[in-house]
Amino acid sequence: MENTEKQNVGEWFVFGEYKVEKLMDGLYALDDGKDSSFYVLEGSQKAAVIDTGMGDGDVMPVIRQMTSLPCELLITHAHGDHMMHSGEFEKRYMSSKDIPVVLEFVKSMGMDPVLGTLEYTAFDPGAVLDLGNGVTLECVAMYGHTPGSVGYYCQKYNIIFSGDAFGSGMGVWMQVPYAVCVSEYKKNLEAFLAWAQDKDPSMEFLTGHRSQRYGFGDMEQDNPVRLDMIRDMVVLCQKLLDKEMTGTIMDAPISFGEEKAMTASYGRAGMVFLPSGVK
Repeated sequence: MENTEKQNVGEWFVFGEYKVEKLMDGLYALDDGKDSSFYVLEGSQKAAVIDTGMGDGDVMPVIRQMTSLPCELLITHAHGDHMMHSGEFEKRYMSSKDIPVVLEFVKSMGMDPVLGTLEYTAFDPGAVLDLGNGVTLECVAMYGHTPGSVGYYCQKYNIIFSGDAFGSGMGVWMQVPYAVCVSEYKKNLEAFLAWAQDKDPSMEFLTGHRSQRYGFGDMEQDNPVRLDMIRDMVVLCQKLLDKEMTGTIMDAPISFGEEKAMTASYGRAGMVFLPSGVK
């Protein structure tokens, strides 16, 4: 194991295709060569790996450059770009709402269908993983992008790993198969904000695609996910439901069927959606 304890916060190192940034002692962000981000958080007894990305190379060799602790995998949602390397872990946790659709998601992304046959332990909102020395991760509901999208909140450091639940800056993808409708997403956003009400408002969101921190349209170009963005997302949902906004057809081919995907934004929030999902 490389002695990363001597690495300064904010410094990078490269291991194969993976770029690793030390965010603080015991917390690392990893970016693969395919625009996905995942994280390693250490306690005193074990480490949590939040998502795996979808890089070509195995992830455990690079993780072992940071920690020798036993590692357990927490998956934010059942899309292949967040869980491609699940088979490298003995303990894998995921929302019970996403476990039934793993195989279909994996097949739709052209990934090894074996991922859909692995055993995943249900880990639902309110469940807590204790890593030791006061470092815990609480599962938090963020349903929308997938039926069982969740985040993991570390109270000790006031950080939350949010996957793709709110996007990574350039908007949340709600045009993907199994994404919930806009009215249900709005309700889920409001429930998340209610959960966050007694938390430190400076909570830092660590997202699934760190390179997508910028906005589109009239959104800010440096547009990190924060609580104020989520409040803007609630307003955006309501404006779509009230037909105050109808969106703009996407130029890029990111629909997953014949229906054309649209984009809309309000304040710091953005969304890619299907007109049929606005209900």
